[in-house]
Amino acid sequence: MEVIEAYPSEKDYYTAGVLEYNFFTSNKSFRESVELNLNEYVRFIKLAKSKDVEILVFPEATLNLYFVDVREQISEYAVVIPDPKLEIAPCEYEEDYSFILVELSKAARDNQIYVLVNVVEKDFCTWGSDACKPPYNVQNDGYSLYNTNIVFDRKGRIISRYRKVNLFIEPSTNDPLDQPLPIFETDFGVKFGHFICYDILFKYPARTLVQQENITNILYPTFWFEGLSYFIAETIHQGWAYSNNVNFLVSGANVLRMGTTGAGIYFGRKRIQVIETKSDPIRKLYTAKVPKNVRADFKFEEPQIWEESSAADLLKVRVKENWISDYPVFFPIEEPQKTICVNDEKICCTVEVKRRNLKVPDGAVSYKYALSVNYTTKLYIERRNLGEITCAIVACTGDTMDTCGRRFHTKNVAPGTEFEHIKITARIRSEQFEDVMIQPNTASTGLLPFDVWRYTLTETDVYSDLSYTYKNFTIESTTAVSDFLVYGLFGRDFTMDYDKMEDVARFYEKSHHKIHLV
Repeated sequence: MEVIEAYPSEKDYYTAGVLEYNFFTSNKSFRESVELNLNEYVRFIKLAKSKDVEILVFPEATLNLYFVDVREQISEYAVVIPDPKLEIAPCEYEEDYSFILVELSKAARDNQIYVLVNVVEKDFCTWGSDACKPPYNVQNDGYSLYNTNIVFDRKGRIISRYRKVNLFIEPSTNDPLDQPLPIFETDFGVKFGHFICYDILFKYPARTLVQQENITNILYPTFWFEGLSYFIAETIHQGWAYSNNVNFLVSGANVLRMGTTGAGIYFGRKRIQVIETKSDPIRKLYTAKVPKNVRADFKFEEPQIWEESSAADLLKVRVKENWISDYPVFFPIEEPQKTICVNDEKICCTVEVKRRNLKVPDGAVSYKYALSVNYTTKLYIERRNLGEITCAIVACTGDTMDTCGRRFHTKNVAPGTEFEHIKITARIRSEQFEDVMIQPNTASTGLLPFDVWRYTLTETDVYSDLSYTYKNFTIESTTAVSDFLVYGLFGRDFTMDYDKMEDVARFYEKSHHKIHLV
């Protein structure tokens, strides 16, 4: 682990806190589950204050949602949220607001700290209004439920709200209407943006915050589900922070039996400041001094927090394998290089490697490796077809391509190949690169990305013609690499996405039945 010491002036950084949080559930009642977690939230706010944290982020769906899956039960403790423009502190109007908002508002005020909390929001609507009819609401019960971020300031006032746009297996939750970009300013001179979990794969609001508003400090609550090859939580989070070159403050729910984990603090292309794989359930606060301007030259005051569990211990963590299942054919890796073009040469993926075989102890198994190249529309969860781009080396548990995108379920695994050097270049053709996102995607067998000093990522213009622009995206190793699950580039082409909302509306009109989004 590299430790860099420096002493920035106080005006150059702020102190942030994120959580890895295994939520409480009660066998008695939903109400008791909510109260148990609310009390724990307040405890963590006090703990954060004792560590001089100025802004604290809680995970997605760990307060008043994931203990039941029935809409009517969820709505009982969903909260009505005042318009952030009014800057109301619920603790000053206890009779008007849910005890959840009141207690959180008190804790933020009493501890003089900014707090982002993810809640289920209840918003009443009248039949005939856009919010109460398809495609936004198909339940016809007079209210909408939203997966919502709210931000409290130091006075306990609600100053920002964001309703999740890109839902992921949330049948009781509604799609929101248009809303402002989720941005707020603090008294320590930093402007923040925020979004939720699955939003990270989409242009709005995630990329829009960076590209359109130049926001470089992002708060991100998540309830992520681990998936191979490209959807390991920390891999996606670090890759997004690196690609967009932003401070990324991630709070993750912790439910290992569901494959849910992922807290971390990322300093853009400079450093992974806080990261840890968890082989046992935990509730833990991580803090860091965060540079206000991650794109400027700066040094670090604190040592890096990097804790990686063994691959054997991490077998306790459920990881969905070969997800999504409709990957194209994998290709063998050839030395010194191999180029594969797909989708009418919309992408050409060139892999240059230098590798050597390692001796595998008797009785042990080792990963083989193949090349995955893809530029197509894929069916994701919730009937969403998304434009996906891959150009990467992936691990396989055998000699056939159907074993790729999987991991061994045994403790006796040893490295069989060392890549002394890897260089992967994706030449991409596009009409509008502002709608193309490419990010590094690396994961060790310990389910963590490689640190930023272990590779470089470059983007170069190749040429343009009357219709298209061609660019090269290159990831190149700076150290030897062995025993990994994926190493390369992952991306999205937002122009290829199919609008789920239109699909739901058409389905509703055709069936004339009340439906749930599944």
